[in-house]
Amino acid sequence: MAAHHNAAPTQRLRGNEWRALGTLVPYLLEYKWRVGIALACLVTAKLANVTVPLIMKEVVDSLDPRLQALAVPAALLAIYGVLRFSTTLFGELRDVLFVRVAQRAIRRVALGVFRHLHSLSLRFHLDRQTGGMTRDIERGTRGISTLLSYLIFSILPVILEFSLVAAVLLARNLVFLGVVLGHGFRRLLPPY
Repeated sequence: MAAHHNAAPTQRLRGNEWRALGTLVPYLLEYKWRVGIALACLVTAKLANVTVPLIMKEVVDSLDPRLQALAVPAALLAIYGVLRFSTTLFGELRDVLFVRVAQRAIRRVALGVFRHLHSLSLRFHLDRQTGGMTRDIERGTRGISTLLSYLIFSILPVILEFSLVAAVLLARNLVFLGVVLGHGFRRLLPPY
């Protein structure tokens, strides 16, 4: 019975998190081109990041042993530099494109809250300390900023990169994918 009692607030919290994300989607869709380009930059950056070891492997495998002394360091350095630069470039482009969307969404949500607050009756404002609500509104807008930044800049890139690496491993050898997934899940489980 106690376990069921503790599970209800957790389920309610998860429902509130999804509802909060759902209320932000219309604000993000107003700038769908900018969001789409930012997501394309995200995908391009992650593709460049995942292909670095694959390109290096192909360069090393295709070299003639007689030319390896000169060509290996130069080729590896050039390819690594270009791919690392493109990873950083597209990551920064994603940030530049998305920051305006996030800031406008935060501003619009805050303005909606202020409008709602000002539309409340005089009785509400006399009975409560409405000055303290500005602090709560500021915390809420910072929470929106944090939620958007974690979702777009942390969670989504990790899921995308994990999917790309899993696809590469699956294309190379199913055993490799099984080993990596098994090791990953073993790390998630608590120790004996």
